[in-house]
Amino acid sequence: MKILVLFFSLIILLSGCGQKSEARIPASEDLRILSLVTAADHIICELGCKEKIAAVDRHAKVLESMHDVPVTVAGGMVSREMLRQYNIN
Repeated sequence: MKILVLFFSLIILLSGCGQKSEARIPASEDLRILSLVTAADHIICELGCKEKIAAVDRHAKVLESMHDVPVTVAGGMVSREMLRQYNIN
């Protein structure tokens, strides 16, 4: 009886084993950034990557370069719907 229980336990454990699926890492040209830190917004703009910023938090509007970027959050809470809306990855 113990052997039978051990055998079925082994089958259950091994049935979960398999190849893990590889997560797709977006290429740098596909990146869509949600920036929640105003200092990071400034640095990203200085690096010439402003077009990668899909949305910012409300505090980023103090930067002249962020006036045309959509504001998504005011306090750190981000919904999945908003991530989908702006294609943030």
